[in-house]
Amino acid sequence: MTAVAQQGAYAYIGVGPRLVILDVTDPTRPVEVGKTAPISELAKCVAVASGYAYVGDGGGLQLMDVSDRADPAKVGFYDAPASVSDVAVLGSLAYVAATTSGLRVVNILNPRQPSEVGFYDTPGLPTVLRCRENTPTSPMGCASMTQPGKVGSVTMTRTSSGSPSSAQVCGMKP
Repeated sequence: MTAVAQQGAYAYIGVGPRLVILDVTDPTRPVEVGKTAPISELAKCVAVASGYAYVGDGGGLQLMDVSDRADPAKVGFYDAPASVSDVAVLGSLAYVAATTSGLRVVNILNPRQPSEVGFYDTPGLPTVLRCRENTPTSPMGCASMTQPGKVGSVTMTRTSSGSPSSAQVCGMKP
């Protein structure tokens, strides 16, 4: 197992080159519900939102329709410029840690045709992403962490449609 995300009573895990969906209603007895056909490479990370799973691998970001958990299917692909080490989804955007190519921001409004809408070239290698929604006490943001030494940030804002237009990015430099 190389990646895991949970949503409700289900766990979505990367097992070799597949996404496997487990019913974890009884966490002592997980039950396999479905799995994808093999993808091109080893699944390194997974995020789940709005009926889709976003699986990062060495070649990019696989977009999977998981609305029918028994029969998940690949519906789209974002060809990242480097291996994907993590992904976080916030609204209609996927934030992709693309190792040597920094943080990539991908529009996933149409999962069949994901498109890059921006990037932040981190001086180090981004390895972990965390995103959060806007609250009255905490601005919405997405952080990218690398090792070791702070490099700065980019402020998160919202467009009139309510979608984020940029990300708060924290990076580290070697």
